[in-house]
Amino acid sequence: MRIRALQSLSFRIFLFQVFIFVVFIGLFAYLSIYVHKKQMTAIEFQNVRRDSDIIKRSIHYDMLLNRRKDVYKIMQTIGNEPEMVGIRIYNDVGVVTFSTDSSEMGSRVNMQTEACYLCHLKNKPLAEVPVKKRYRIYNSPDGYRVIGLINPIRNEPSCSSAACHAHPAKKKILGVLDVLMSLKTVDQSIERNKHNILMYAGLVIILVLFPISVFIYIMVYRPVQRLIDGTKEVAHGNLDYAIQVSGKNEFAHLAYSFNRMTKSLKKAREELTKWSETLEKKVDEKTKELKNAQGHLIQVEKMASLGKLAATVAHELNNPLAGVLTYVKLFEKQIKKSSLKEDQKNGILENLGIIESEIKRSGDIVKNLLLFARGTGENFEEKDINGIIQKSILLLNHKLKISNINLVTQYCYNDCTILCNENQIKQALVAILVNAADAMPEGGTLTISTQRFPAENTIEIKISDTGIGIPEDVLPHIFEPFYTTKKEGTGVGLGLSVVYGIIQRHQGTIHVESKPGKGTTFYIKLPRHPKVPKESLSDILS
Repeated sequence: MRIRALQSLSFRIFLFQVFIFVVFIGLFAYLSIYVHKKQMTAIEFQNVRRDSDIIKRSIHYDMLLNRRKDVYKIMQTIGNEPEMVGIRIYNDVGVVTFSTDSSEMGSRVNMQTEACYLCHLKNKPLAEVPVKKRYRIYNSPDGYRVIGLINPIRNEPSCSSAACHAHPAKKKILGVLDVLMSLKTVDQSIERNKHNILMYAGLVIILVLFPISVFIYIMVYRPVQRLIDGTKEVAHGNLDYAIQVSGKNEFAHLAYSFNRMTKSLKKAREELTKWSETLEKKVDEKTKELKNAQGHLIQVEKMASLGKLAATVAHELNNPLAGVLTYVKLFEKQIKKSSLKEDQKNGILENLGIIESEIKRSGDIVKNLLLFARGTGENFEEKDINGIIQKSILLLNHKLKISNINLVTQYCYNDCTILCNENQIKQALVAILVNAADAMPEGGTLTISTQRFPAENTIEIKISDTGIGIPEDVLPHIFEPFYTTKKEGTGVGLGLSVVYGIIQRHQGTIHVESKPGKGTTFYIKLPRHPKVPKESLSDILS
């Protein structure tokens, strides 16, 4: 069931934005109209005050000479101006002595009218009234507003001392000039401005809200609708449905996560189906794995026998090599005493030197093979870790050369001795080096470095190769017994598990970093003075 438009999230967001925007624009329009009206009214206040003062100053001289006709003529002329509604003069008792409307002449006004009540609040004329309180605005019978200003005519010394119509000096106010001006033009201007502001405000609202609505439709409504459609498809069991992902916003991330979820659900459903259909096959596979494990155990026994055989072979090879070396040295002495030419002697001696060097190297290999075969001595002694590494390398030197592997060593020479079982450490190093060499069938670089950490009182051995690397799914299992990725007949999967056990017996740590296609690095950190373990290395194999 599709969500109704009026109930959708996008419509509510749009409605909220419309409300906020309309309120903001409406407030702005109201303030603009209000300020414009205030400004126009203030201008009219200034205009009526200016006109009143002009009239008062224009008739001042004629009033001193009591030339009433001239006074009335001036006032009548000004009163005929388009914006002028009327001009009146009241005496101090409220009698209209002059008005542009002749029908008002001689009439007496009520003291409670708008023009009079402010000055006669207590039935007694006030001498001073603030300018702001002398203004008044009212609606005319013709429907437009009128602004009026009362301007007191004071009894100035020039007036009270005049011989023509002198007034007592104690009389402060002689009368009032009342000027009335139409606000029709001002009101029309205000209405036009109000209409324009409202029209522009409505236009701005339409112009702004249209792109906002399009934006909400594209950025909110459609992505949400896609998600809703996707959830409906998944609810109906369609796990092949994928939401189209575009952009990098939150909806795009949500759609991407939804697609990943459907893929995971599909994969899980396929796995469940597969497991339910092939349970018997899985049982057969596990049975086969148990048989393979049993075969690995038999192979371990073979390896133990092979170790004994290696020790025997090492002993047997050592004796003939020693004999050959003795005869080489004897032959050297005989050549030196012979009557051969000097260049012939040097050539033969050079060849004998090469033979002697290779015999000694073979002897060292046999010696290291013998030490490796003995393997499991329990004595922990102070040994130089660099020396142990060199002996391990010597055992594999021939393999490295024929595999075209370049060896790089970077040793620390600042007291790198540790308390250890030399043969066990050598066994662990050889296992790692063999794996490194096997990982570089086309050649590469093997880097071995040592580093001392005085604060921890430890030494770290770092072994890096540039081989094929270890896959991510294999890396967590490399220290498990019998786990191997090598071809059948080339390994039983015990090498690294034994390495792990040896490092554990020395209270050390080992971890691996590897990237497929770039190589592998082993980090071995050993304490310089570990507690001597009571377990034997045979416990590792068991």
